[in-house]
Amino acid sequence: MKAVKRFSVLVLLAAMLFVFSVVAEASTISITNQTGYDIHYIFLTDSGVGNWGEDLLGEHYLPNGATIQLQVTSPFQSFDLKSIDEDGDAFEWYGFAGNTTQITLVYE
Repeated sequence: MKAVKRFSVLVLLAAMLFVFSVVAEASTISITNQTGYDIHYIFLTDSGVGNWGEDLLGEHYLPNGATIQLQVTSPFQSFDLKSIDEDGDAFEWYGFAGNTTQITLVYE
């Protein structure tokens, strides 16, 4: 019985360390919209993965000229960004360094 309790305590401690390490990896990315259009969706993913996941803006949108602060909890080595504007046009940017904290989106 003592072995089971020790194992349970070790598993609990390992889980707590994992949670704290993930929380410690949280960072903020400031994204400024200079595209000339309102952006309705923003997605981030690990570089090269191709699965964009969930929209980070949720029910909000990012007006042209505005800046938003996004909390990112995934520790990226490098990441890609996809935006979809008010017209439904999608644009993708690739290869941001994992420690990037400020991005200005511009359509050229």
